[in-house]
Amino acid sequence: MGPELSVTLAWQRVRRRLLARRSPEPQQFAQNKVADSLCFPNRATIAMMSAEANAEVKRYSTELPGSSTGSDQTQENSEEVPSVVPVGAREPGWQPTPVGRWRPESEVPYPGDAYFKQQRTNRYVLDGIWADLKKEFKTVRRRLQVPFHMRSPLSVAAWLHQSTGDPRWEVIAESVKVLQNRKEGYDPPFTPDPYAAHVPRSPHYQLTRDTVNAYRERADQLRTDINKLTDLHTDS
Repeated sequence: MGPELSVTLAWQRVRRRLLARRSPEPQQFAQNKVADSLCFPNRATIAMMSAEANAEVKRYSTELPGSSTGSDQTQENSEEVPSVVPVGAREPGWQPTPVGRWRPESEVPYPGDAYFKQQRTNRYVLDGIWADLKKEFKTVRRRLQVPFHMRSPLSVAAWLHQSTGDPRWEVIAESVKVLQNRKEGYDPPFTPDPYAAHVPRSPHYQLTRDTVNAYRERADQLRTDINKLTDLHTDS
């Protein structure tokens, strides 16, 4: 049924099975097609793709001229096909640098509407730095074959920490948490009630160029650590 299942697809399958058993018909209550938008990975498809990939590797290896058989063939296959996420990574003594605090200890209050253009420009710069960091994690997903439904940088780092047992990915995840919460206090407060009267609001703090540069330095350091740790978990 494809790599992703929506709530509607799952409900339809459950409904057919229950009706075939002459059980009470289940009901689904959703608005604005949200049941078609909420999706989750189809584990059957993932398992099938993995099995097909393993079968293809095995078939290709057996068709190579001069290939051996039996236990020697199994050993050669395991050596020819690189382990994407080894259990024990190299350089266990090396540790990534935690991002830590990048915002100033005492924030400068927002001075007023006269600084709106400058504040908006600096926020756009923060968004650009974060977007570049997300692209770096997309490269990590491809190199280490992280499941496709792990899309956010935090989920990628958390999955790698859980799958490899390497605590250095947990350090990366904590650094991501610090950097992804980049605009708190620098954006105008959000009004959750759409029917409330629109009242112009100002950010709490002024986003200075020095703060943006500090964020950029932390992001560059994290990017360097990500690349090195990814290299350590990739067999050449």
